[in-house]
Amino acid sequence: MFTQQQILEIASLPETAFKFKVHVDTLIKFYKWITQEWTSQSLKEHKAKYELDCRSTEGKLKCALYAAKELSTHCLPPTPSPVVSPSESPVKEVQVSKILCQAIALLPPVPKTNGLEKAPAYQILGEPIYFEELVRNYRQLVLKWHPDNNESPSSVGRMQLITSIYKDLKAEWFTKYSPLIPISRLGKENLLRAMSKEFPWIPESFWQ
Repeated sequence: MFTQQQILEIASLPETAFKFKVHVDTLIKFYKWITQEWTSQSLKEHKAKYELDCRSTEGKLKCALYAAKELSTHCLPPTPSPVVSPSESPVKEVQVSKILCQAIALLPPVPKTNGLEKAPAYQILGEPIYFEELVRNYRQLVLKWHPDNNESPSSVGRMQLITSIYKDLKAEWFTKYSPLIPISRLGKENLLRAMSKEFPWIPESFWQ
């Protein structure tokens, strides 16, 4: 398991780091970790995106490095803001404010979406924008709603619905279902159709 800080450190490595054994060892460990944590489809799409051949050591190192960069940009949760005690001096508060402003300025811009993430099916899956979010949210819902973990009378039906939506979205995420596909390519009619879809349970109830 890699912490948020460790992933950020890996993401900051230049490709010249491939020359140093300590970085190579870290990247290989990270490569093995993502091959276990990511779905085979997600890993396949990642390799295709960066034209990676992971049969070689260099390919594995690049795969790990680019994966860390993707995670650090899109998927890692924000770092909790520091809590300032009322007893601390005004100077300290000003320093904290400056740090927060600098951190906000460095955050990646929120991508413009086509609005699909607000459709009921996507709301059930936690409004994912990126493929990794879709996979992560599905795993969280499985832990919450699988009948082995949840004694609710609706757990079986909810689990079937969650799985059905996930399989449909995952199958054609990059070609048809991603919220990052331009609306001109998606089509307004398809968006309206997705927005009007109804389910037996309200989306919010899956996460409460």
